[in-house]
Amino acid sequence: MGILFGQLSLGTEAARRKDLTTARESPAEIQSSAGPIWKLDVGALGFANPHRPESSRGPFPHDPTGYLVGGQIVVTFVTRVAPEGVPRRDQPDESLPFRLHALFIDATTGKVRTDREWPTASARSCVLPSPGGKFLVFTPDKLLLYSPSLELLKELSLSLRSRATWETWELHPSPARKYLLISYGAKSNERFAGTLRQARLPQDRDLIDRTSAQLELSEDLVGTEELSILGSWTVKLGPDYTHPPTSISDEGLLVLGEKVERFDRPWQPVSGLSDPLGFFINDQVLLALRFKLPRLLGFDLNDTRGQLLFKEDFPDNGEIMADPVRCSAGGQRFALAFIKGKGGIAALDIAPHYSLKRIIVFDVASRQWIYKLDGKRQRIKEISGLALAPDGTQLGLIDQDGILKAFRLP
Repeated sequence: MGILFGQLSLGTEAARRKDLTTARESPAEIQSSAGPIWKLDVGALGFANPHRPESSRGPFPHDPTGYLVGGQIVVTFVTRVAPEGVPRRDQPDESLPFRLHALFIDATTGKVRTDREWPTASARSCVLPSPGGKFLVFTPDKLLLYSPSLELLKELSLSLRSRATWETWELHPSPARKYLLISYGAKSNERFAGTLRQARLPQDRDLIDRTSAQLELSEDLVGTEELSILGSWTVKLGPDYTHPPTSISDEGLLVLGEKVERFDRPWQPVSGLSDPLGFFINDQVLLALRFKLPRLLGFDLNDTRGQLLFKEDFPDNGEIMADPVRCSAGGQRFALAFIKGKGGIAALDIAPHYSLKRIIVFDVASRQWIYKLDGKRQRIKEISGLALAPDGTQLGLIDQDGILKAFRLP
């Protein structure tokens, strides 16, 4: 992928700052979108909101809606099952308590092409796109690589613990999904868990600090094309705020706080940093969000050397960012979703009712907002899935009624 940004215009420092901080069109100036080009009731096909207790016990590590190269949308959800009878020796997975389901849908017509399911030990299992139209099935103890025709190509065992239902882990795919960075608690943390629980009861702060300083984070870097582990690290999570790798590009560059290093060269964790570069949205550009919780203050676009390419600040209009940033696999665009509260009485500790305000899409090359979806106009109160097509020309979401809707982007 070529460099998306030319050289910044020369001139006075004031002119340079104005160029960095002013988008050609603000989100408020963009016309609202037309209606969806097609709709599909995935709720009727079994989809359940992953944030509801009947389908999951914890936060979902990946969006239940995703685009595959080749014109497909995959919608995933997890259900709990009661094993029947004694598991057979040749089918041990049948005794696992969850089923990961996937609906493969034509992105042009909205018709279901096929569906699949896999036994798993965790409600946080998911499906991720992979280069060439392939896809990965992620469960706590393995990765499965499938061809576009749903043929199993390879299986890779992972080192996550068996008590996966209680585990926390994070998945950090590269923009075009060539690499997958998996972060999870190291096995050495088990012996400290009981000590932390005991220390928190009497609030023994000294013991909590000393025990927490010994906790570790393990990371595996997986090459998705050949499905192999390319590197593994363990990082101390002590009071020095050590930064483990949090993002990787398709060229193999790792983000370590405010530094970028190649994964196949020796590197040392960075400590005590306050301004991390963000995460890769393509091989040359990193996106860093700026928060003052619960409000999103704005975002920065940086290059791999840490140079600021673009900056935008958001006004304080009562909106809260609802979902993680969703990027197109080609790195051309990203989408932000915002909710806004209504009602509520702070004095009586009554929270407002939140509903979707808008979804906006930013075009990286032109540095401008090119699309806005008005939640009220489209009668969308909540979303439980949001994704951009690999080329950035379509947006898919699942609304509060379990309806998958596809919108055409400029």
